[in-house]
Amino acid sequence: MKTIKTVLITTALLATSPLFANTAVNASANAEVKTGEQGVLHSITSGVSNTAHKAGEGIQHTAEKVDQGVAVGVDKTRSTSKKVWDGTKTFTEETTDAVKDKAEDAKDFTVEKTKDTKSYVGGKTDKVKSFSKEKWQKTKDALTPASGSTGIQGGAQAEVSTPVAKASVGTNVEASTAQ
Repeated sequence: MKTIKTVLITTALLATSPLFANTAVNASANAEVKTGEQGVLHSITSGVSNTAHKAGEGIQHTAEKVDQGVAVGVDKTRSTSKKVWDGTKTFTEETTDAVKDKAEDAKDFTVEKTKDTKSYVGGKTDKVKSFSKEKWQKTKDALTPASGSTGIQGGAQAEVSTPVAKASVGTNVEASTAQ
């Protein structure tokens, strides 16, 4: 997430830099000397004028080169920013697809394990029922007398303890039959 934010901010800054660049440069140089006579003073005046004119042309030429360099830099920055942005979008799409695939796999795995658990617990429940039924029948057969009188005494005690409450229940049974 930090990488995406960094790429987006860098792209925005690089893409907007031409808006802040001042690429217009104006330069001028003027030199004027007035004299009434031709001669040394006229030669100096011409020399100064020529030098000023050449300096002005040099400055203008340099300003044009700087302007062209800035324009080329802006174009390169723009194309590079576009490439980086396209790469970021592609990466984001691929990552999103991968996350969706992993989530789908996790969901399928969970559903499968839930089904396995249900079938395992269901099988155990059936075994417990049949075991209890067999034991009950044996107990019933053992307690049923062939004939005569019988007596039985039984007691049961149950305790339930939870974080909220504690309960204790007890029962005693005495029964006798005569046949």
